[in-house]
Order: sequence, then structure tokens, then C-alpha cells
Amino acid sequence: MFAEDKKSMGGFEFAADEVGVYQVCFALPTLKIGKRSVDFVIERDFSEEPIVDIIQKEQLKPVGRALGNVSHLIDAVEFQEARFRQLHKQHRATVLKTQRNLWLLTLLQCLTIVGLTLLQIYYLSSLFANGKSRARLAV
Repeated sequence: MFAEDKKSMGGFEFAADEVGVYQVCFALPTLKIGKRSVDFVIERDFSEEPIVDIIQKEQLKPVGRALGNVSHLIDAVEFQEARFRQLHKQHRATVLKTQRNLWLLTLLQCLTIVGLTLLQIYYLSSLFANGKSRARLAV
């Protein structure tokens, strides 16, 4: 079992001795402000697969190294693709939230302008109405 308290950055590597099902648990205390994220990366080692045995028996070590390199590159591309997809979802959520807030603020601004305009019309009409009655009284 591995546990570490108050770790803000870094990594932990676990190499499984045998094929099986493993559980991983993350306990993150609740935050009042901000978000926390955990990057969980699973890498597969193909050294136990039969192709490696065939490569070693047939003395195709250069081909084996090339296959290993390609395998690692594919894993890296898959990881980056998954990470970029996750970042895209986070950015999209932020953009949609910002659009909604902007729409609400624009609506509030329009309603405020209409309200102020109506208030000015009422004030001016009451001012002119009072001005006419004063003019009648003076005559």
C-alpha cells in the first residue's frame, strides 16, 4: 500500500508483479476554493507477450527494438490524445459557462437601460405636467 499526505506534485510508480486486478484510491480533501485534478496514467509493458519471445529466438533484436519504440510512441500518443480530450472538455465547459454569464449580464444591462429610460420619461412627463399647471395658475 502507498500513501502520501499533503503532496502537491510528483509521481508514484507501481510495477505489478503479476497480471491481475488492482484498485487505486484517491482521497482529496474538499476544497472551498479551486479545483484539484489527478492525472492517472497506465502504461503497459509488452515484454511478457509472445512476440518478444519470437523476436529473441529468431535474433531479430533490431526489429524488436523498433517494435518496442513504436509501442511506446503509440502509448505516448494515446496518452496525449486522452489528455488533450480532457483539457478540451474542461475548456469547453468554461467557454459555455462564460457565454451563459455574458448573455445574462447583457440581458441585465438591456433591462437596466430600458428601466432607466422609462424612469427618465416618467420624470420628464411629470416635470412638464407640473410646468403646465404652474403656467395656468400664473395667467
